[in-house]
Amino acid sequence: MSIVTIDQTEKFDKALEDATKAGKLIIAKFGAKWCKPCKEVAPHYKEFAGKYQDMIFLDVDFDTDDNEDLADDWKVKKLPMFIVIKEGKEHERLQHSDKDKLLALISKQFKEAAKSAFSMDEDF
Repeated sequence: MSIVTIDQTEKFDKALEDATKAGKLIIAKFGAKWCKPCKEVAPHYKEFAGKYQDMIFLDVDFDTDDNEDLADDWKVKKLPMFIVIKEGKEHERLQHSDKDKLLALISKQFKEAAKSAFSMDEDF
């Protein structure tokens, strides 16, 4: 799945609603074009979005007027900020541009989602 660019609050709200209905996890990156660490991590974020296609990856551009309010709503104080959103609520966050830390966050979420999706408690 590709990364969905968020340039207005309504688009973000729609992504949350769609993900909740589909039972999917969101990884939202809050960043800005002027942010050097955001630029450094961007290719890795794109790579991970291609690898973990069962999750929805959002790129929230802090420079867009509407998105500053969105960043305030989600208590984003530093960039880049990665927020894991499950069922419309924050599940975990990472404020870092380190590729390995980002991969650890994403793969942890993927493993948790896979574990709950394939629970052995279900009747077949």
